[in-house]
Amino acid sequence: MKERQRWQPEEDAVLRAYVKQYGPKEWNLISQRVEATGKTLNRDPKSCLERWKNYLKPGIKKGSLIPEEQTLAISLHAKYGNKWKTIASEVPGRTAKRLSKWWEVLKEKQSKSKSKSLLHHHHCTEYSNQNHQLEGNIPFTGDKASGQGNYDHISETFAEKLEQQLDLEKARKRREKAKEIEAKIRCLREEEASYTSKIESECEEQLSTWRRDADRKESKLVEAWCSKHVKFVKRVGVHFGGGAARD
Repeated sequence: MKERQRWQPEEDAVLRAYVKQYGPKEWNLISQRVEATGKTLNRDPKSCLERWKNYLKPGIKKGSLIPEEQTLAISLHAKYGNKWKTIASEVPGRTAKRLSKWWEVLKEKQSKSKSKSLLHHHHCTEYSNQNHQLEGNIPFTGDKASGQGNYDHISETFAEKLEQQLDLEKARKRREKAKEIEAKIRCLREEEASYTSKIESECEEQLSTWRRDADRKESKLVEAWCSKHVKFVKRVGVHFGGGAARD
């Protein structure tokens, strides 16, 4: 279905034009109003509202949350729970949808990091037990708590690096997508400029043709009039000249 497809720049332009003319309201009338302009927007009112509210509305921040925003969102979640509309009202530029999605990703990353840490701890414990059995009664003089802390630190560091790599990869893909969209927009603008120039040239050429035709017709009409009335003009001239002589 159309509603499941990604929004295109052309559709965003139509939606912005609608809001500029009618304001962000009466979304149930958007289809007929857009069609009245000779354009089409095959999206239902709810989809248009969500697109405007979450992506196109002026002042909305895009991209990953900065550390200050993350800290603020965490503290507000501790205060309000999953009331994302209330939280979004206190995080400037961030929508409830964006914050809730960020929270889900954060919890998922924490869960994966914790699972990896537990799995690593389990493997290390088994390895330690096996070595203890092989060594017999040799006492272990190391600090177990300190060793476990080192393992946890290594696991957390690895998880942080993995998260950074994922963020960098996502940022790279977003930049590539943005460049692709910009290239398409430039191509469309060039095509539009070329088409406009072609139409202007054709109109100027047609106008010049009409002017030449009008000049030729006017010249012929003058010649015909002079040819038809030349004798009358001569007679009038002679008459007035003769009258003057008699006087």
